[in-house]
Amino acid sequence: HAQANGAKQAAKYADAQVPMTYHRAFYEIKQRLPTDVVLVSEGANTMDIARTVFDFEEPRRRLDCATFANMGVGMGFAIAAQLHYANQRVVAIVGDSAFGFSAMEIETAVRSRLPLVVIVINNNGIYFGLDAAEYERLEAQGTLPTTALLPDIRYELVAQACGARGLLATTPEELGKAVDSAMEHDGVTLINCLIRPGGYQKLDFAWMAK
Repeated sequence: HAQANGAKQAAKYADAQVPMTYHRAFYEIKQRLPTDVVLVSEGANTMDIARTVFDFEEPRRRLDCATFANMGVGMGFAIAAQLHYANQRVVAIVGDSAFGFSAMEIETAVRSRLPLVVIVINNNGIYFGLDAAEYERLEAQGTLPTTALLPDIRYELVAQACGARGLLATTPEELGKAVDSAMEHDGVTLINCLIRPGGYQKLDFAWMAK
């Protein structure tokens, strides 16, 4: 089973389609992080899938909401972790919806002169988002799901407005270069990583049937 699961995971990492999948984006990020990185992950799919991709060799290096299912804590976690681990890299990988809860903490990080890396996994929604054409069609029909966010929000420009470096990544190559650049920078960098929206789907979890 382990071998079969490893093969399935490897195939997901090799997916070259654009927009990227979660797994391909996380694979590009994972290759470029130091082994002692402190990783904050927050969001719906962003946190859940990140748990299956990123490995840790040292204790106290992963921060997420555990079993509480809350959002909005990622940026606070990341800032506190960077203050505590002053000589190590802290990387926050946050979903676009999760980032929206505390996005202005970017200004706090800039003002505190922290070398923080924030990667927004932007799929235009909570769990599943819509591309521009599907968003427009459903909005015209009055059936736009409440989980949809505006397509392709430019979060990197929000970061730039707060004094941080803001980078846009739409392909695996762009994402790899952006992460390398961010890891070399001694200030705040936000990478807006556009991935596959997923399209309109009904949310289905085991607990819903209980």
